[in-house]
Amino acid sequence: PRARRWDGAQWDGGNRPHAYRRPSRGWIVPAYWTAPNFIVGNFGTGSLRVEGGGFVTNVAAYIAKEAATARGDATVTGIGTRWNSTGGLIVGSVGSGTLSVEAGGAVKADGYVIVANRQSSTSTTTVTGTDSTLTSGGDVIVGNFGNGTLRVETSGAVSSTGNSLIANFDNSIGSATLNSATWTSSGDFVVGHLGNGTLRVENG
Repeated sequence: PRARRWDGAQWDGGNRPHAYRRPSRGWIVPAYWTAPNFIVGNFGTGSLRVEGGGFVTNVAAYIAKEAATARGDATVTGIGTRWNSTGGLIVGSVGSGTLSVEAGGAVKADGYVIVANRQSSTSTTTVTGTDSTLTSGGDVIVGNFGNGTLRVETSGAVSSTGNSLIANFDNSIGSATLNSATWTSSGDFVVGHLGNGTLRVENG
């Protein structure tokens, strides 16, 4: 069955509205889906794949939210495929998460985007392919307290209306690589705010 609009409380993988699942590949969203908070891997392990022009919209989005043992993986792929948050997006809140934006997919948060929020988190975000975008209406933080990695490749693009920070707080680790891609920031761009940050720019 195709996914339907859902205006329930919140979804963390245990409450299963009308999506469908492919073995070993997690939950698939081919149409459109709305929720106040969207959580991929709350205390356990979750995966999300949005493809073929699918559209997910929510207030806040979390990948690997509540526990250090939580694991979450999300992929947004294909032209016209979108994941929009009117609040923030955290990839690896307490646990460890991955986000892949590829092949023209688009992820947008009107608030901040954080990769590796807590010390317990080791998390990665990859934006790759022409017209693949990650857009923040606030700050983009790679390694807030945790160990965060951002890869922007092959004409992918990241943009921030606020500041862009790599390794934000004490003992954080942040690493970013741009390879034939762009990262634009309307605010300050800081590599190693209080933590250990690295930025590598390759091939223009």
